[in-house]
Amino acid sequence: MKVLITGGLGFIGGALTNRLCREHQVTVLTRSVKGQARLRFPERVRIRVGAVEDVKAADCAGMDLVVHCASTVDNYNILTDPYLDVWTNCAGTIALLEACKEHKPKFLFVSTFFVYGNAPKLPVDERSPCEPLGLYPATKLCAEQFCRIYGRLHSFHVNICRLTNVYGPGEAFDNTKKGAFNYLIRKAQLAELINVYRGGDF
Repeated sequence: MKVLITGGLGFIGGALTNRLCREHQVTVLTRSVKGQARLRFPERVRIRVGAVEDVKAADCAGMDLVVHCASTVDNYNILTDPYLDVWTNCAGTIALLEACKEHKPKFLFVSTFFVYGNAPKLPVDERSPCEPLGLYPATKLCAEQFCRIYGRLHSFHVNICRLTNVYGPGEAFDNTKKGAFNYLIRKAQLAELINVYRGGDF
């Protein structure tokens, strides 16, 4: 199978790249190669440097599966550069969908549980109401809708997954803005105090 992974050198995309490249032909579209050290089998991965907003139909030609991991990952961009979330998460997703509509690969969009906001009822599921509390989850929810619309309009298969507090090897332990579980695990390993908010519910 031929797979294109946007953001394929990031924390989540890099883990997926490492798993899929063992058995499939993987191409990574990445804005920067600084995450290349994450690759366990770099010789098995084709890397194309570029922004997802600039992707072309030729990049998706012949692909059986496109996994869209490329995204901003900071809930605080709204304080410094709100247009970054809109440009990357919304315009970038539309550009990728446009590039896919002719060749019609299977399409997997990596979204976030943040689209639910402060859910009134737990646990949440796919039918729970979405009330995003920030610009980042709002743009991810918007991108989900773009995926559904393009899938229906151009007859290609779309799946959406909303990931929740992903943790594991390859993520920075000291970043308080993302990777909460990795950060908390590290503090526990160092026997440091951990602040527990809202009764410990996540």
